[in-house]
Amino acid sequence: AREAGRRFALTKAMFIVDETVWTVEEDDDFDFANEFVSLDTQIQGQLRDILDALPDDIKSKRKQEWIAKSFGDGILGQRSSSAHRIRVQALPVLADNMADFDTSASRFEKFATFIGHQKATEQRSAYYDSLKAPILYDEWDGKIDLNHIFRGPMPLKVCASLIRGARGAVGLLEGRSKLPQGKCLQSQYKIKCVTPGTITISTVLAIYLHSADTQFVEIGDETTIDYGKRERQYRKRIIEGLQKRQTWARELLAYWNSIFF
Repeated sequence: AREAGRRFALTKAMFIVDETVWTVEEDDDFDFANEFVSLDTQIQGQLRDILDALPDDIKSKRKQEWIAKSFGDGILGQRSSSAHRIRVQALPVLADNMADFDTSASRFEKFATFIGHQKATEQRSAYYDSLKAPILYDEWDGKIDLNHIFRGPMPLKVCASLIRGARGAVGLLEGRSKLPQGKCLQSQYKIKCVTPGTITISTVLAIYLHSADTQFVEIGDETTIDYGKRERQYRKRIIEGLQKRQTWARELLAYWNSIFF
């Protein structure tokens, strides 16, 4: 179950919607088309994803405490590994200037606007906008544009760093990134296509990489960005776009897959 949890944190989600996902009964009437209607339906959706991820021989035991702990440990372990990979091991490849990433203050000064920081006004406090963040886009002109969202180069490079090793992003956007000869998570977990979860995980981690936060936990210790909520919000947007057969969403998956596969 631990290895299943690690793979889950690369392809589905890094955060559990609600701990009741481990004890709730399966709703036979659940429809993925309604996954994001309420907290209950989100729990049912994630339950299906977890059951899909668990080995067949333990699916029926998923309510046992050791399953939840082992799977959860796998998620947490991979989440920590992913954060360490991008902030430390892969940083020489990902950063134009590593000094910009040295401290919370340096990251805030250099990248706050890049990840959506909106300055305080007389009417509201400063905050981080989840969609008005240039890091999300391959072209940014100050407006939310579905034809360019989730195509930013940094989330793509983060993904390569996670699944292909610390140097996985070298030459990625020029078509020169290859599956390494040695062990990497892409081959270990037999990752053969990009999922909406892959895109959202990579995007959220890219935001964390550039943030003032000192550790990757659900609520940022400096920014107060709710990374779990952000992950669900991005995934909802992509999945609902696919369900509605919207061109931007279908082309987004095709774009990511063309780069990696």
